[in-house]
Amino acid sequence: CLNRSLEMIFQLTLSLGSTCIYQGEELGLDDADRLTRDQLQDPWGIERFSDTFKGRDTCRTPMTWQQSQPNGGFSGDTSVESWLPVDKRHLSKGGLDQQGMQGSLFTRNKAHLAWRKSQPALTQNAQLTLVEGPDDVIAFRRKGRKTGDAMLCAFNFSNDVKEVDGMSVQPWSAAFS
Repeated sequence: CLNRSLEMIFQLTLSLGSTCIYQGEELGLDDADRLTRDQLQDPWGIERFSDTFKGRDTCRTPMTWQQSQPNGGFSGDTSVESWLPVDKRHLSKGGLDQQGMQGSLFTRNKAHLAWRKSQPALTQNAQLTLVEGPDDVIAFRRKGRKTGDAMLCAFNFSNDVKEVDGMSVQPWSAAFS
């Protein structure tokens, strides 16, 4: 269910307008929030460190590529420490490992990005209009300003199938029409 909700939130972000994907979002990487104060490099995070705030370093840890490689494939040199440690939770979500795995979050997100490129309503400057729907659903219509192409986008944040404008939206997923 976690991967489904991560995929849905990724799709929601891509549907709202201008898109910026931060390193690791496409893989479903968590913030590396288990860093200790001694491991931090960011002066701002060090100065304001607390149990709940560790600055910007939590999203700057090395990108993992392959679980079977030292340092997750970020660096094969085990005699050198990276400036921030590899978060052990990221090892099972390496980019190259997911790239070759059918049904992985990376593969699904990559397919969605490719599909999105062919959708003028999602790639053009567009007008967004909220659509009324059931509780736990965010729904809006995007209408491209240049071509007038329109698309209904619905995101179900519940454990039940929901209906929006005659479209069924599965639990913890997105639907487009």
